[in-house]
Amino acid sequence: MADQALSKRVDIQIIQKFIESEKANLSFGESKKFPGINLGVGYKRQYDNFAGPVIQLNVEVPLFGKNKKEIDLANEELRNLGLQKQMKSDMIITQIKFAFNKYQMMLNSFKTDKIESQNEILDIALISYAKGELSLVEFMDGVRAFVDGARLNSELYIDLLQSQHELEYVSGFNEFTEN
Repeated sequence: MADQALSKRVDIQIIQKFIESEKANLSFGESKKFPGINLGVGYKRQYDNFAGPVIQLNVEVPLFGKNKKEIDLANEELRNLGLQKQMKSDMIITQIKFAFNKYQMMLNSFKTDKIESQNEILDIALISYAKGELSLVEFMDGVRAFVDGARLNSELYIDLLQSQHELEYVSGFNEFTEN
């Protein structure tokens, strides 16, 4: 799950694009490290009717160590981006582990704490009240127990959905499905 999340998270993709950009910048800087040498060949005629071939050689100065500062800065920026990506990846993995553990805990809580027989409580209270076995106060207690059970089930389900949403969010998934 963590590998898929790291490939889908937009913040990691943005850092990766910055790294690619900085690599291109570094490669461009390194290509300009060596001096430009131009060789020109031509034919020249002078005023005194003297003519002949001409060879021209142009060499940029300084010869070596050109763009060293830019290359060093690009290397440093590339190293910083790599560290930033690693820290962000570690943070995402920690978030995923925490969210997954929370989801598992909420799922277990939902399965174990959910009141399965809450409808039966209401049915029994209705039948007993109709037969005259319960007073109105006891019937209202049964209805209150039903409402409290429904509220508890709803709260458990909401907590489960919130933890599922949190897991989907930190994982970079649109939907989370159990396998």
